[in-house]
Amino acid sequence: MKKERKYDNKYFGMAFVLLSICLAVFFSKIVVCEYDMVMHHALAKVMFSKELYETEVPLQALAYPLYHLCVKGISMIFQIEVEPAAAVLLSFSVAVSILIYRKMMLLLMRETSVNKVFADIVSIGAVLFVTARSWLNGWRYYALQCAANPIHNPTTIFVRPFGMAGLLLFFLYIKNDRPKRESLKLLIGFSFMTFLSAAAKPSFVFVFLPAMGMMVLLLMVRNKDLMIGIKMLLAVAPTLILLVVQQLYVTTNTGMLNIKLQFGSFSNFSLLEVIGVSLATFPVPVLLFRPQSLKNNFAYCLSMIALLIGWLQMFFLTNGSSGDFSWGYDIAVQLATVISLASARDHDTNRMIKYAAYVIFAYQVLSGILYMLLAYKTGGFWF
Repeated sequence: MKKERKYDNKYFGMAFVLLSICLAVFFSKIVVCEYDMVMHHALAKVMFSKELYETEVPLQALAYPLYHLCVKGISMIFQIEVEPAAAVLLSFSVAVSILIYRKMMLLLMRETSVNKVFADIVSIGAVLFVTARSWLNGWRYYALQCAANPIHNPTTIFVRPFGMAGLLLFFLYIKNDRPKRESLKLLIGFSFMTFLSAAAKPSFVFVFLPAMGMMVLLLMVRNKDLMIGIKMLLAVAPTLILLVVQQLYVTTNTGMLNIKLQFGSFSNFSLLEVIGVSLATFPVPVLLFRPQSLKNNFAYCLSMIALLIGWLQMFFLTNGSSGDFSWGYDIAVQLATVISLASARDHDTNRMIKYAAYVIFAYQVLSGILYMLLAYKTGGFWF
């Protein structure tokens, strides 16, 4: 029997550091680009000043001010401009997201050297991949259909580690194999991270709270235990209150919650175009879909439900050209892709299907790298 080669995490460490440096260089340039970057950083510049309500920055951003407060805080502490402070924060946010995705994957797979290397590769790829640029989406990287990594939107990048940390704590809590004191810590941590995610950008909880609620309801019915639902409701209560406050603020000060049903969302896609861009955006979850895993894999089931909810929001709800219902969908695509790849490692999926999924994901990562290079070179994002 061939002896398995011992895993050495120094290679992941080297790749992680190298990517972090590349991201710092990347963000140092694009933080001054037009669109979302300029808007959010203009708001960060006037935080803590009397000019706050005199700025022409859209006021709805004040409903989720955590990113702007953090950027301003870094700027003030280190006596640097807002833009380099933003580059530091965004690079750090992506780095933390990699570590959380890696932790999730390792929890879902058998502890082997090959699986650890697989987790290293996929967790790094998770923060790079976009749509599979092809005829399905008009050979686009991002424009119109969105993608798993909307690099032009700083608050989406920033909310991801908070949201994913909350989900990780949720998974660990639901496993229910720890002493009560430790379980309580996990529940409080979940509550805190979920609250912070809403303060960073409510798009995450719009997609994932309903998915988590459905999973908790399923557990309540399966275990005939009402306390599961009561505890989770108490845990998300601060977030729900914050969402109400945000809704009241935005309704009072803007028209951004003028929501309507519109098939195809803000891009006005036809039925065939919706199918095409969906297949190009999350081909891996489609290819690796396994009904049996919905029954016995909690994380997989939640990720599939979140993807469905995000997809429905993306393609059936709109509040205009801003595409506000795409951000939660983008993160749902990320999670579903990562969880699908991890879950397929140890189950009996056809080997050729697995390899096809790996190749497609690799192509999506390549597309993401090319997209980021194009954005870095041109200062634009709509390709």
